[in-house]
Amino acid sequence: MYISRISKSGTIVWQKNLHYFLKETDTAVDSLYIKTFYPHNIWQLKTLKDNNLAIIGSTVIEGFMLKITPEGEPIWYRKYYPLQLPPMAISEYSYNGIVGIIETSDNGFLFNGWSHYQGYTVPIWGRKSAFIYKADEYGCIVESCYKQDKWYKDSVQMVEDSLQVIQDSIADAKNKSNRGNSILVYPNPTQGDLIIKAPAYYDFKTQIKAIIYDSRGKLIQDFSLTDYTTTLSLSISKGIYIVKFTGSTISENHKIVFY
Repeated sequence: MYISRISKSGTIVWQKNLHYFLKETDTAVDSLYIKTFYPHNIWQLKTLKDNNLAIIGSTVIEGFMLKITPEGEPIWYRKYYPLQLPPMAISEYSYNGIVGIIETSDNGFLFNGWSHYQGYTVPIWGRKSAFIYKADEYGCIVESCYKQDKWYKDSVQMVEDSLQVIQDSIADAKNKSNRGNSILVYPNPTQGDLIIKAPAYYDFKTQIKAIIYDSRGKLIQDFSLTDYTTTLSLSISKGIYIVKFTGSTISENHKIVFY
């Protein structure tokens, strides 16, 4: 299935082949068309309120909606057939289509379409019918169906990973005892507050001298560390600064970003 954007002059701006996305996304229940997407008709392509695009139509056995970005990248795909019809009623002689779509005030969708089934469980009087679906903003007529989408799983994993990094950083900052061999300076970047921890092995028989320079080497501030933990609140311009530490057994430079 190809989607193309054509300029006013008739030239192709871009063209996307969505076959592989649709093949992996479609999960047809019948034995004839498992994990295969067969475009039959595209009835409408509509620009949505969020500037993405909706494509509706029918395959061999089901109605569908495909949502894509203005650049033709797929967002999600949904298929539709009457919920009261058991899946085993679907056969190669069954047809389904979505022919109309409108957006609703709750950011969802209303679809109208038709069905024609010839499965062995369908009575003659029920083989042809019209239907209307109400779907949410993700095209779901079954609650939270979007949670099976790759984009959703990826976004949830990204949020979980970010939260874990934040939690680890907070826990790390609270529990820093600095049993290493170097001075710790955090947070970095910072808006002005700094916590400086001297290594536990240092005995402070002599003080640790600290000097802050800007990126051009201009002296900003100097002070001494007299304890294992020093807290500073600095009011300086945004930029990159160097903090130089010198002591009887310490000589270190730390680059700090103020924002």
